[in-house]
Amino acid sequence: MNGMNVAWRSSLDGNFKVKKAYYFVANLENSPNIMLFRILWRWEGAGRSRVLLWKVAKGVLATNEARCEGGFTGSWSCPMCENEKVTILHCMRDSQYTQTFWKEAITFLTNSFFLYAGDLHEWMTINMRGGRGFPNRWPLLFGIILD
Repeated sequence: MNGMNVAWRSSLDGNFKVKKAYYFVANLENSPNIMLFRILWRWEGAGRSRVLLWKVAKGVLATNEARCEGGFTGSWSCPMCENEKVTILHCMRDSQYTQTFWKEAITFLTNSFFLYAGDLHEWMTINMRGGRGFPNRWPLLFGIILD
């Protein structure tokens, strides 16, 4: 092409890749969901724990909510709380029993958004990223605790 180099702007190395083109066209490159799944697959814990974290993030655990929708049970409610709908977030974060566990087990955690922030993906992304304000190696510990 007359001495001109052609480069694909959506790639760091300038090479065209179908996956990158799909993300670009679908506007998924900076999607929070894509970010969470990248963090999960780079997580340094055990492979089986990584698979569980992936299932949590995808929302495919057999909670009472999912079992009720599939016709496997007649009740959405939590057997411990008795009146709360059992979602993944309820099991992992929002149940009064789960909150008590997190508060007692993680007393050194000072970030209030840990227990209460956002939807499932936002909560997992915040804690799997760690960073400033979190204890050293928090993403690894967080994943192990969820497992």
